[in-house]
Amino acid sequence: VVNFQQGNFPKALDYYLKALKTYEELNDKNGMANVLVNIGIFYKDQGDYTKALDYHFKALKIDKYLLEQARQSGNSDKILQAKHGIAADLSNIGLTYYEQSDYPKSLDCYFKAWKIDEEAGNKNGIAIRLGNIGLVYEAQKDYPKALDYYSKALKLRQESGDKNLIAITFSNIGSLYILQNKYSAAYNYLYKALSLDG
Repeated sequence: VVNFQQGNFPKALDYYLKALKTYEELNDKNGMANVLVNIGIFYKDQGDYTKALDYHFKALKIDKYLLEQARQSGNSDKILQAKHGIAADLSNIGLTYYEQSDYPKSLDCYFKAWKIDEEAGNKNGIAIRLGNIGLVYEAQKDYPKALDYYSKALKLRQESGDKNLIAITFSNIGSLYILQNKYSAAYNYLYKALSLDG
């Protein structure tokens, strides 16, 4: 991760692959899934969407396996953990499709992730998915739907009290109003975002 953040991409990938091999030798499925996600994000950020999807789908397969194992053992904590993993995997896949402008596939992933977050009672995850769905509708210029999902995300984030996430959602809504030439409404939301940020 450090090498990736510093722009040492070949070295970052080398360490990710070494970590993956070690987790495979240990048969540590959670570790494998986490590293596969990081490799998928690595390839997405490099613009190699085919490889990114390949790694994200591998992580999803493992997390689905972990969910099945957790259900068989009746371990509620592990069931919850696996559901969080699956929702995050679907979200990463959705983001990769979004960056390729494949909006139907992106929405499909985000809606599936949202459903899993609801089953798991993960309000933060639900807010993230709602915001992501809003972004997809915004990209498709379906501004009423985008606003609807941003507003739903905002309500959940205001309940959580996370000022950073509230500010991001205010900013998304403000930007959406700019696209519609509704500058007074845009100003109000962007000002609210700035007020929370400062």
